[in-house]
Amino acid sequence: MNWEKLVRQLDDGTLDENAAGMLRNLALENETAPTRMAAEPASEEDQQPTTIVRRIPGVYKALSILLLFVAVVLSVWVVRAGRNPELATVAAVAGMKDNGPFLVGEKLKPGPCELAAGERVELVFHNGTRFEARGPARFGIVDANLVRLELGLLKVRLDPRGGKFVVESPEARVLDLGTAFTVARAREGATEVHVDQGGVRLERGDQKKIVHAGEAAVADAAGGISGVDYLKNRFEGDLDNRSKDQDGDGIPDDLEKLLGSNAEHADSAPSPLLASWSLEGQEIGQELDGPAGDLILHGGIVTEGLSYSSGSHQLLTQPKAVLTGSSRKDFECWLDIKRDAIPEAGTIYLSFLMRIQQPDARSESGYAGLSFNDERGNETFFVGDGWKPSGWVVFSPTEGPEDDLGIALDSATHLVVVALDYSRQVTDVWVDPELGLAVRPGKPTFRSQFVPEFALLSLRSGVSHHTGGYPCVFDELKIGVTWQSVVQVVAEKNGGK
Repeated sequence: MNWEKLVRQLDDGTLDENAAGMLRNLALENETAPTRMAAEPASEEDQQPTTIVRRIPGVYKALSILLLFVAVVLSVWVVRAGRNPELATVAAVAGMKDNGPFLVGEKLKPGPCELAAGERVELVFHNGTRFEARGPARFGIVDANLVRLELGLLKVRLDPRGGKFVVESPEARVLDLGTAFTVARAREGATEVHVDQGGVRLERGDQKKIVHAGEAAVADAAGGISGVDYLKNRFEGDLDNRSKDQDGDGIPDDLEKLLGSNAEHADSAPSPLLASWSLEGQEIGQELDGPAGDLILHGGIVTEGLSYSSGSHQLLTQPKAVLTGSSRKDFECWLDIKRDAIPEAGTIYLSFLMRIQQPDARSESGYAGLSFNDERGNETFFVGDGWKPSGWVVFSPTEGPEDDLGIALDSATHLVVVALDYSRQVTDVWVDPELGLAVRPGKPTFRSQFVPEFALLSLRSGVSHHTGGYPCVFDELKIGVTWQSVVQVVAEKNGGK
C-alpha cells in the first residue's frame, strides 16, 4: 500500500482501522516513516488508471499529505492520552488539611502518592476495587490492577468483577485471588500480608506461598517467606510505632511515657505491677465492701486462699481469697479500679486463680469467671465457665457466640492469664500456662481479634438471673505490664490445697 492510496482513502473516508494503526505505529517508531512510505513503488492495484488521482494538482496532493500527517499526529496524541487515564476516585480522607494531599471526589491518574503520619485515604478504582492507605505511606498507582508499595499500610477489598489486583513491594509481589487483605511494609526489608477473606499468592523470586483467610505471612530481610501471626486489625493497630522499646526493658516506649518514666533509660522503668488485691486483716466469712490493697471490692465473701503449682514451680499466693455464688447476695465481686491507672498502650496483663467448688452441681445456665464491663455494667468480654455446658469459654457480645476452649469443668484450681495487646489489637487468653517463664508463652489457649473496652471488672458465679447455688473461689487477681509481674512464682513446689 503506497502513500497515494492512503491519501485517497483519507479523502473519501475509507481509511480503515488497521491502516490507521499501522500509520500510528510507524510514526511512533520512526519520524521518517511518512517519507519512506511515500517513496515506496505502487502496487499493481495502485498502478491501475485512476482519473481522480491523475487530475489531482500538485498543491492539492501536498495538502492531502499534510492532512494525513496531522491525522497521524492526532491519533498518536490520543493513544498517549489513553495511557494516562483516570483510574480511581477519592472516596474518603481523614487526618488531612483542607488542601489535601487528597480531596474527596478527586479523580486520580497513575502516579506516586504520599501520606504523612496520621493521614488516611480511601480510593475506589473504576473496576470496583476498594483501596485504603494509612500514613506514613509512599505508594504508586500503576494502573487499575497494580499498586507499588514503598512504605506504609494498605488494605484492599477486591470486586470480583474487577479482575486481579496486585501489590508489589521491593521484597515481594502479592497477587489477590479474590479477597480482602492488608499489606504492611513498615520498615525496610520486610513485607507482611494479612488475609481477611479469600486468599492471596505471596511471591518472592521463585518462592510462592498461598495465604488463606485467617492467615498471615512475611517476606523478610533474610530473603525467605514465612508464616506469622494473623492480625485482623493489622491496618488499624499502630504496631510499628507502639512496639518501639528504646531502652530494651521489655516495656514499649509509649506505655512507659504514659506511666511517667523515661523511655530512653532502663533504670527508670516503671513498676511492672499496676494493681493487686490484698485481703490481709479481713476475717474469713466477712462480706467485702471496701478497700483491699490497690482495689476496692464490692461483694463476695472472704474465704481460704488457693494455691497453684506447675512443674517445679509454685505460684506466689496469699492465705485468703474471695468466694462468690453461694447465694443471690454474693453472686459477684465488683472490682473498682482507677481506669486511668491501666493505660491503653503496649500489653496489659491480668491474672487470677479460680476453682469451681461443685462443678457437678452446675445447671445449664451456670457461669463462673472474670467479666469485663462498661460503665453501665454491660459485659464486653468474659472468660471462664460460660453458658455452654461443655466447659470453659471466651465470650464477647460484639464478636458473636461463645468460643469453646475445649477444657472440661472440674474442681481443680486453674490459673488464667489475659493479655490485652493494644499494639496488635488482640486479646490472648492462657488457661494453666507453664510457670517459671521469663516471657509469655508463644501460643495462647485462645486469641480474640479485638481488645475489649471496659471501665469495671467483676468476678462472678451463679446461675441465670444471678441467683446463688454455684459457688466459685477467686484468688490472686493481678494487673501488670509484664508477664512475670502477674505470674510471680516461688522457687520450689511446696504442695498445695
